[in-house]
Amino acid sequence: MLQPWVRPSSRLVPVLLAMTVWLAHFLNFRHFGLYHDDYYFVSLSLEKTGAEMAKRIGTALIQWPQGRPIGFSITFLLSFIGDHLGGIPAIYLLACSLITLNTILFYQLLRRQHAEFFALTGGLAFALFPADTTKIFLTHGFCLQSALTFLILASLLYLSDRRVLAYIAIAGSLLAYESVFTVFFAVPLLRASWNRRLIKELAFHSAILLVMMVMAVLIRSLGGEGGDTRVAGTLSAFISGGIPAKIVAALVMGPCVSLFLFLYGPMKYLISWSPGIWMMAATFALILGFWLARTPLEQSAHRVYPLAVQSRWLTLKADLSLPEADVRLLQLLLTSLILLSLGYVLSFTHFPPTIVRGIRTSTHLAATFGGSMFFAALCTLLVSIADRYRQKGMLTSVLACYLALVLGYHQVIQLDMRQNWQNQRQFWQAVIQLCPDLMDGTTILVEREELPETLFVSTHSTFDRGLLQQIFRFPPTWRQPPQLFTARKNWPQLDLKLQGDRFIWRDPYWSWLAPDGMPLPPGKIIGLGMVNGQLTRLTTPIVLANQQLPLQQLKSTSPPAWDRGTLYEILIETN
Repeated sequence: MLQPWVRPSSRLVPVLLAMTVWLAHFLNFRHFGLYHDDYYFVSLSLEKTGAEMAKRIGTALIQWPQGRPIGFSITFLLSFIGDHLGGIPAIYLLACSLITLNTILFYQLLRRQHAEFFALTGGLAFALFPADTTKIFLTHGFCLQSALTFLILASLLYLSDRRVLAYIAIAGSLLAYESVFTVFFAVPLLRASWNRRLIKELAFHSAILLVMMVMAVLIRSLGGEGGDTRVAGTLSAFISGGIPAKIVAALVMGPCVSLFLFLYGPMKYLISWSPGIWMMAATFALILGFWLARTPLEQSAHRVYPLAVQSRWLTLKADLSLPEADVRLLQLLLTSLILLSLGYVLSFTHFPPTIVRGIRTSTHLAATFGGSMFFAALCTLLVSIADRYRQKGMLTSVLACYLALVLGYHQVIQLDMRQNWQNQRQFWQAVIQLCPDLMDGTTILVEREELPETLFVSTHSTFDRGLLQQIFRFPPTWRQPPQLFTARKNWPQLDLKLQGDRFIWRDPYWSWLAPDGMPLPPGKIIGLGMVNGQLTRLTTPIVLANQQLPLQQLKSTSPPAWDRGTLYEILIETN
């Protein structure tokens, strides 16, 4: 029996979990910027007045964009608050606070299920969950993580028999990011007693959740956004049989991939670790090893389970004796697998759920709940068995080293995000320097293949086309403000077609925006490409079928005189 003075206090566990979230995801927060969806959700919330933000949130609550009015509103609001507190760094601190809150709430949920060791390992797994590499993205840190907040709160309320409040909370999850909602179907299984009463409870519980889903679909299809056409398309595909097959496949593929990523991610990038990451991981492993070794396991009496096999010629009887704590862990292990699978019910929108890195790993978001619980149950069961053979210290040391590897993996992701933001700033600074002559109708085409890229998030996205309008405030009289598109290398030969006297550019990457292609106005096209590692402005006219498409000629190198927009300071100004 450990003496009280060598047991870490459970009151300090939230501090440990907060430190883990901070080190894993936000240690480099001052060097992070905006990525992908952030250029809509976050940047358009910067430098806004309270009245403007209230109007934006009100519009989201009325129109239900993407069926996620709560998720959109939370993202707008927290971005607005963070901007007024201290700009982009303060917004990241708010995202860190929300993820930390989720981690601590999840830890509290697990404490109700089993001993302290189970709750602690589950909380650490939740904070470090390696399958989802998008926690750093602000939009994901607000919109998606808030859905997890509602799920965990709903679970705590439900298991406390406050069911009305639980269903109100889970409705918030449905309207924040719907893929998390389906996990709640299996939350009644977290009750210790599995009996006929639980079957009735599950049936009633599922009926309520199905009604909520149907109501949300009806509202999306009949109202909001003028009627969400994607809902009709999804229902049509469901009826035709395409979606059910994907759902069944995802229930198997998703859990396999997310559990595989517990090993793949941390091990794959070991070779890229810097000495600083190794030192941090070693220190974390030492602290965690001490903590886990001194965290108590649940002690319980043995329970006897009679077993019998009977046939016409032979009858075998035996008694199986197991500690009740282990039986509960096996129960939690099975429940967590069900919770994990349910996290992929709605992943047919990003099928198959096999992404291992990048922004699309958000498809594993809902798996964080069940996957972390599975990790906790498995580790606690193994350590409990080892403890009976006086090998707890050895196994907790291995566990601490593994979790330190996952922490190091997230350091690699952080450094990748730093580099990505640096790439973005260098790119847009070069664009502004090379294109001081922007005018009404200017279209910039940039060959994308040789642009600097990073592993865990693309430097460029479809949001690039509208960023010039956030960098500068162009004259309101301009009918078509300048836009920037990334294009394939040798795009004039590959994607440019002549229709009559019009040049039509058709790039597969942009087919969602212009299925029939985009007409390129003569004299208003600027071509940019990488030459000897430097972004360079192309000057040679484009000739197609003996017809010439003149490029916009650079007449002045003077800096642009337009008013600076919201993004000028963070993208263009040098630190």
